[in-house]
Amino acid sequence: MLSIINTTSTLFITIFLGFLCGKVKLFKVGQDQTLINYVFYIALPLNLFLACYHATWHIFNPSYILSYAISMLIALFISYLLSINVFKQSIGGSIVNTLSASQVDGAYFTVPLFLLVFKTDSMAMPLMLIQNTVFFTFGIILLQIHYESKSRKSNYLSFILGRLVHVISHNPVISLSLLGLVAGILKIKIPADILHTAKFLGDSSSAVALFSLGLTCSFYLYSFTKKEQIYPLLSLSFIKLLVLPLISLIIGKLFKLDHQFLEALVLLTASPAATHTYIIAQKYNTDVEIATFNVVLTTLLSFFTINLWLYWLS
Repeated sequence: MLSIINTTSTLFITIFLGFLCGKVKLFKVGQDQTLINYVFYIALPLNLFLACYHATWHIFNPSYILSYAISMLIALFISYLLSINVFKQSIGGSIVNTLSASQVDGAYFTVPLFLLVFKTDSMAMPLMLIQNTVFFTFGIILLQIHYESKSRKSNYLSFILGRLVHVISHNPVISLSLLGLVAGILKIKIPADILHTAKFLGDSSSAVALFSLGLTCSFYLYSFTKKEQIYPLLSLSFIKLLVLPLISLIIGKLFKLDHQFLEALVLLTASPAATHTYIIAQKYNTDVEIATFNVVLTTLLSFFTINLWLYWLS
């Protein structure tokens, strides 16, 4: 167990350093967004581009991808029913809650975790592509349909296709990952200077992402004020950190994934809630506090849950 904690200690120490810097006001509220923008628009896309460019086709294991998709569908179904029937949330709020309980913080947590555990983030690529292009996009489409004016009742197919193109083209993490895959498949030769520059910038993504995540936690730690939202929050965190990875473990074993793919599947699904869920909640003005604090709480609790999953899988 100690060796496993030593493996992930760098990750959580970096998060704690960011948290500490935020608490002593070395950084002001909002400055974490500057770091997040650097990671999201520059460092991480370059990192993922290189990972996909050099990736081999074995990472696109059909059983690996199908195990993830089935696990996600089950978790989405459970969290939506719980939100609607038990916690009596609105339809819009329930959609946001299903995103909070299923979307992983790939950019700011999963990629650094995979680099520590597997020495590469390539195995995260197929599942992150599915999450962002399928599950996340579908969630946004449902929110858009739910909140749009009643006057719009036709041509939903073109709307869905347009939204899909918009998400891919406006998300550098997705677009550069796909570009890297295409360039790798076609064996397009990229000048060494460009590859070295991309690697230099891409290598900074993990440290900056984890540090900014700690900053965000420090800024929003005491923002949760409504006691009646505690149970929905704890339920979402429980589903995100324990139920979803347990489902993926069971599904992965049913598909007889080898140990490395099974470990990657569980660790990805056990990652903290994605930071973009509270951005979506703010955009649609629904369950903002739950979505925001779910990111903070799952990040803090992941120190224990990630190490427990690693110990169990080892």
